[in-house]
Amino acid sequence: MLGMDTILDVGDGKQTVGEFYFKSDKLRSFNNGSYQTIDLFEKIRMVGKGAFGTAVLYKKKDDNSLVVLKEINMSELNSQERQMAMNETRVLAMLNHPNIICYYDTFEDNGVLMIEMEYADDGTLAQFLAKSESAIEEKKIFSMFSQIVSGLAHMHDQKVLHRDLKTANIFLTKEGVVKIGDFGVSKVISSRIAANTVLGWYIG
Repeated sequence: MLGMDTILDVGDGKQTVGEFYFKSDKLRSFNNGSYQTIDLFEKIRMVGKGAFGTAVLYKKKDDNSLVVLKEINMSELNSQERQMAMNETRVLAMLNHPNIICYYDTFEDNGVLMIEMEYADDGTLAQFLAKSESAIEEKKIFSMFSQIVSGLAHMHDQKVLHRDLKTANIFLTKEGVVKIGDFGVSKVISSRIAANTVLGWYIG
């Protein structure tokens, strides 16, 4: 099985798998050949920090829309972590559902992988629960739960397992829409392959 540090002979010289996948033209293939640069975005603030990168809120200069760029410095990651970073982009590109964070594009800026995705403007379910001072109405609980199940059903139809579903990875909008995000350890399975997860660690 190839790892990100495996050496490949790609015709124009030997490269690691990680270097091959991090080429700009390779990244453009995720979004039909388009190419963006960080100059097209105006940074607003950091909205989250994970094990492999930082989520930053940006405003797009062409239309003033708000998006999140997940910034991942690939040089700071080991081979397995690089695989997980690229895996999130591939999985997001497969999914299209109102209850899943929408993927827009992937590009590179000075060695940093930028994953552009939808901004959910009301925080996470974890934050919502932490600041709730009274019991949540049953109607609201049912609405949130049904939306999560709807998003999961779409993922499973695409043979995608999230494998890290928790309140911190469920995002909310001010319109009351619930969206599943953070697909770093997700897995695409076939009928012949079992996905194994133990205490949140990636296996296989």
